Amino acid sequence: MKHVSYSPDNYKGYLNYQFVDKDPIIDLIRTLIMDVYGELNTSVLMKIQDASNVKVDTLKGWFFGRTCRPFHASSVAVIRALGKDLKIVNQGDNQIATIVRAEKFTP
Repeated sequence: MKHVSYSPDNYKGYLNYQFVDKDPIIDLIRTLIMDVYGELNTSVLMKIQDASNVKVDTLKGWFFGRTCRPFHASSVAVIRALGKDLKIVNQGDNQIATIVRAEKFTP
């Protein structure tokens, strides 16, 4: 099986959704970090790593590097570490993702 690298130079994206540079979830997470910590630096990323188990190098790739599309599981881990959760809701005929306050799971 041939390995295909999806770098910003050769990623074609989806026909019904295109982003210019990076997935909007990266901007949303950056905004959450700024709301919680007031800054985005290595010490903040280390706190997020401790809370989410998403490595600092991964986070640096999102915000300062070439990462265009973070894994969903990593994104949700960081969002939850910031006290929020990702929820899919219906809005008219469309389903959209929204960030909501995290609630404890009760089975």
